[in-house]
Amino acid sequence: MAQEDQGLIQETEKKPVSKLLAFIVICCFLQFFIVALISVIRGYTTDTKLSDVVFLVGVLFVLRLQFFPVQRRYSIVVYLLSFWVIYSISLSECHGDYVKKGDLYYSSGRYREALQAFEKEVETWYFRLRYNQYEDNAMHMVAKAYCQLEDFDNARNTYKVIADRYPDYYSDRAAKDLIRLENGLKVVAKYPDQMPEVEGFPSAFFDIARTYQYDLNCNTKALEVYRKIIDMDIHDEYKKLARSLMMFLPERGDREEAGE
Repeated sequence: MAQEDQGLIQETEKKPVSKLLAFIVICCFLQFFIVALISVIRGYTTDTKLSDVVFLVGVLFVLRLQFFPVQRRYSIVVYLLSFWVIYSISLSECHGDYVKKGDLYYSSGRYREALQAFEKEVETWYFRLRYNQYEDNAMHMVAKAYCQLEDFDNARNTYKVIADRYPDYYSDRAAKDLIRLENGLKVVAKYPDQMPEVEGFPSAFFDIARTYQYDLNCNTKALEVYRKIIDMDIHDEYKKLARSLMMFLPERGDREEAGE
């Protein structure tokens, strides 16, 4: 009788602990889905894998639950881990596909198609269910594609979003690129209406071309200025320099499709 009473006391003492563990397990699982839902609603993913770690901690706590037999607990753990692996792999495999397509379009000068591909990487809702390591890079390429399309207002806005949204490397890089963009636009503000007469070395035109090439990241306008230099009545050495700089700039490949 005494042993039965002792066993009953132990069971009673275990109930609060089991309930606490059950509450912790539920919280660990719920936060996993809540974080994913919040990411979808706000339009970009969380820059952390902490949600996965908390989920896995909850899986381990399942083994301590007294509500189920030991064998049942192990079965639940297997099901949960299987879900987590399938969920993670399926989303991770999808991530980056549009970035790869965008990179191919961008390198061939098809900037409009590149822009659409990079935007899909950051706008497709199911990519936001899990941390997307390509998202910040895709956003940066969106800004660069806008520059190539001479849409500097949207490029400016995109850089501001990156600086506010993504920490560390891309935030710092976007802030610097935004400064270069603003300064570059001031340099080219007088082009082509108020350019000086060319006497000797056309330094003003080279400054404009380099600003478009390096600060504004707009190859099309840079090529335009270099071609103007080549057509000028100047020394052949200057024309040769312009041609050598043009070699590294791809022609825009979507002008004809866009009707430009």
